[in-house]
Amino acid sequence: RCGSGFRVCRLGKAGLQHMLLKNTYLKNIPEELMWRLTENVPAVGVYLDPSVTKEVFLDIQNLPYAGDNEIPVSWISPTVCGYLGMLGTEKGFRRLGHATLVTRVAARLLASKGCIPNCDVDITNTASKEMFNKMTGWEQTHSVTSFTPTENKQI
Repeated sequence: RCGSGFRVCRLGKAGLQHMLLKNTYLKNIPEELMWRLTENVPAVGVYLDPSVTKEVFLDIQNLPYAGDNEIPVSWISPTVCGYLGMLGTEKGFRRLGHATLVTRVAARLLASKGCIPNCDVDITNTASKEMFNKMTGWEQTHSVTSFTPTENKQI
């Protein structure tokens, strides 16, 4: 369900560019590669739309593309690594359920294509961790240990 004043769409070109600019990780993904990826595994956004005057149930299999000049207030995308990522919501629109909504829609779209929806949440990302803890159907299955070299020594 999407609340009044908003609509859920697949990201158009401006939405995809906006998402890539706001993204914390995976900064070097070429825009054209992301566009091709999202044609098959959709990136999803919540957009302001004052013409929507009541809550709407979504038909996720027939989500339209947003206009190529429209910027979403919340977004999520599959990454080239195969997991859901690049989740974000603009300040002023946080804590309204938009991140949960785009995550649910994207996960169902992935599942409908035979994929197992999964995500990678940074250990310091308290907001995303809290969101996933509240969502039914999601569980933490493992943690990842990363290496960050502190010195440039030969091995």
